[in-house]
Amino acid sequence: MSKNIQSMLFSKTSIAVHSIWFFIWLVFQLNINLLTLIVSLEAIYITLFIGLEQRNLHQVMKSHKPAITKLVRDINKVIKSNK
Repeated sequence: MSKNIQSMLFSKTSIAVHSIWFFIWLVFQLNINLLTLIVSLEAIYITLFIGLEQRNLHQVMKSHKPAITKLVRDINKVIKSNK
């Protein structure tokens, strides 16, 4: 997930906008089934964005594993040689 989308979705502004939106929807007694559908679809897409980001992060970590393993070995060698 790009930083722009992340900062937009997981912000205090987003909480405020959603709260106002729900309040207006309920005050004007708009179709609650439509609101439920919209919120459910939004939750599904946010979950998909998060899952995609986790998959991308996993791929990055997998590709860096050999370098990280070598770095840890080198650090351990230095620590042992300084004892």
